[in-house]
Amino acid sequence: MNKVDFENRVISVHDNLALRDDGSVIAMYEVPASIISSMDVEGKIKFKKRTEAVFASLAPNLSFDIGMLPVPINLEERFGALLEDCADDTYDMALYFLEKTNEDLYGSIGQLINYKFFMTIPLKSFEVSGDIKQMLKDAWGRFKEKAVAVVRQTLEFEMNWYEAYDKANRDLELNLSLIQGRKTTKKETGFYQRVDYLRGLNYNRDEEIASIESSVQNIDDTVIEPLSNGVIGLKNSYGKSLVKALPIANMPNVVNNIHLVEHAQKLPFPIELHWKFHFSKMKGAFSLASKGERASDRIKENQIEAYENGSNQKGSLATARIILDEMTDGVDNREALCQLPSDFCSCRSKYERG
Repeated sequence: MNKVDFENRVISVHDNLALRDDGSVIAMYEVPASIISSMDVEGKIKFKKRTEAVFASLAPNLSFDIGMLPVPINLEERFGALLEDCADDTYDMALYFLEKTNEDLYGSIGQLINYKFFMTIPLKSFEVSGDIKQMLKDAWGRFKEKAVAVVRQTLEFEMNWYEAYDKANRDLELNLSLIQGRKTTKKETGFYQRVDYLRGLNYNRDEEIASIESSVQNIDDTVIEPLSNGVIGLKNSYGKSLVKALPIANMPNVVNNIHLVEHAQKLPFPIELHWKFHFSKMKGAFSLASKGERASDRIKENQIEAYENGSNQKGSLATARIILDEMTDGVDNREALCQLPSDFCSCRSKYERG
């Protein structure tokens, strides 16, 4: 088996900001789930329009990610809070029923989870000196610990890198307030960078946070093992788990009423859902306008060929023309258009054959 270390690129965390080894900075926000009835069509439309306005405001950032993560619910902790309110003469009885409830829930449906949504937005990179970049590039492999220590000292204590992003971060917070976006704390930011390495594994949240606070290098304290059929194995001190990402390869031409999150949350097992938004360029050879012109030329050639051969025009060709016209109108109106690759991510502690 070919085993490889999967190195984390984060070298410093400050509140909801994370500094990566290439000098780039990302901002992390938690967005609370909105409770909308599955039958409330108008409510869904209003929510989508509000969300669309927020997303459009992020176009200057060029890209951003959204992740829907299944977060385990710690019932023992919540039950412990309830026990604090019990009178002495009812404590033993309350403890018995709460323990029995906890046991029955885990026995019948397994680990309880709560889906949380996080947005990760890249902020514009500041200039890191060439010496620091070269030092990091040369030393990261064999002398990772020493390199990180030197770079962190330079960036945090001499440059205070996070201060350069204060205004951009406040502007983001204002834009995301429309969907109640909240800046993650320093503990949360570090922990959710670590979650990628804990998929399908049992873990203690407080212990993980303490480990990251002692050293940011502990974020990637795991080994990835490539397996067959696109499955990868995660291995660390908690044991092993299996992870598989399933990209959404094909989407229908009209996606107005596809409620992907709603369908994902109805699945009988925990699953992650990720979106990567990439705003399209408005100018240049690779802009949407240029791509649209080239696509229009190809469609015209196919239409002429079909006419000359006396054959009927394919339905797919007509559909392509409609979509292209819609896109062209959007470009002309200076609308923010983006590409949206998405994927599901499923975790298991062992192979399950159907």
